[in-house]
Amino acid sequence: MGNMDLEQSLIGKEKGAEGRDEHSLSKILEHSQSITEYKKVSDRDGEDLANKLRMESFNSFSPKMKEALSHISDIFKGVDGPWAIHGSTALVLEAETAKKPVDIDIAFADVDYEKIYAKFKSLKEEGVVEVGGKKVGIVSELEPIKLTNEDGSPNGCTRIYAKVRVGSGKENDPYEFVEVEAFSQNIDPSMPKNGLTNPGYDKMTIMRYEEQEGESNLELNFASREENFKFYLQIAAAELQKYHLDNALKEGGMKNKFPQRLNNILAIIKRREREELIKEGKFGVDDEFKFENVTDANIAEIANEFSLHNADINSIKHTSTVENRLSPVMVLFTKLSEFKQSKTDGLGAHEGFVGQRGREGALDDLTQENLTDMKGLSDMYKKLESNKKEFEELATKCVDGCIEPLEKLLIEKRQVIVASVEESIVEINKVKEKYEEYLGKINYKDNRDFIPYISIKETLDSYIAPSLETALKLQQEVHGIQVK
Repeated sequence: MGNMDLEQSLIGKEKGAEGRDEHSLSKILEHSQSITEYKKVSDRDGEDLANKLRMESFNSFSPKMKEALSHISDIFKGVDGPWAIHGSTALVLEAETAKKPVDIDIAFADVDYEKIYAKFKSLKEEGVVEVGGKKVGIVSELEPIKLTNEDGSPNGCTRIYAKVRVGSGKENDPYEFVEVEAFSQNIDPSMPKNGLTNPGYDKMTIMRYEEQEGESNLELNFASREENFKFYLQIAAAELQKYHLDNALKEGGMKNKFPQRLNNILAIIKRREREELIKEGKFGVDDEFKFENVTDANIAEIANEFSLHNADINSIKHTSTVENRLSPVMVLFTKLSEFKQSKTDGLGAHEGFVGQRGREGALDDLTQENLTDMKGLSDMYKKLESNKKEFEELATKCVDGCIEPLEKLLIEKRQVIVASVEESIVEINKVKEKYEEYLGKINYKDNRDFIPYISIKETLDSYIAPSLETALKLQQEVHGIQVK
């Protein structure tokens, strides 16, 4: 289906609003707003410590990110259902982190899809300039995408992908593009939930930022701290559950950022800690907070939160397909227990895995390296399976004997497979040795190393080990194949 056809089908669907009449829609919207609590955030709320720290974070956003957010404000003005910015942009307001947002994720009510999409589309034609030889408006690369469940069935969510142009185009202020993904989520309580965060479907607190600047009125909704915490707990658990070769093979690689997700949870906990220290008079509001440090209490709180939200985590649909895979909470607890025991035993390197790089830098590096290595192993394994299947299909033609050219082809194909398997085993062992070296760098006395430990150990135990096991098994099978 072309983009235009998809666009029309989506708009038609939203106009019909799943066949609901205006009375039904009115009731659904009334319910969605009744379970949504809005709390204001602004500089004027100087006595509210949490708001003061939120504003401190918001004011650290780059001018270009604020410009992109002003366009989001204009797009979402006048919508009927609840909506909220979530993901990294909302997280920064609620967490102790040195990171700055670079993209914008939004969840909004599906009943507002037509209105929201039309506003994005109108901005494609507004303020058109030439960038890199192409004519682009404020919005470019606009694309509506229907999302599906793991079985391929539609889940009722449509993602609007777009890039928002920011900057003046002058020499000292070049044009840049901020990626935006807006997800239309179900708010009808009689229908299944179709996302980790559904404003208007779930009872939710939304932080409302309003600021008048000249004639412009900035209005933005951000997911609250509680929503951020719940979101990252669930997504971290889902990704930890999928931290396995079998799942990666089904999904084309380990599309998984577990170390960063767990660090986001830790960053929210560090914000709580900072606020408590200020309230107790042990720390000044303007003092530099060393969020890099990780205490035993921080780790205990992470474990406690996973335990408290165990029911929510187990209800996630994005579960592993691996037989006898432990629940994500049990995997986390097992690895934390191992880390604590190694600390008690006085094990670990002096500098540690995080070392001088800092926690966030080290985890970003590890996440990207994980993604690259695991996709490489998945692709390698798929290629081996493809070669083996091709050989077996050729071999069936020789059950009653081969003509000479086909027999020669089979022999050559078998040699290619054998060589490919041998090469793969060498490559897997190289990756294994690298992660074993990383594990050897863990300093169990430095709590900053507990997230790298979980990630590295899971990579070795649940990804590299089964990769090597399946490659060795394939090696035996290939050596056992005879050309008849």
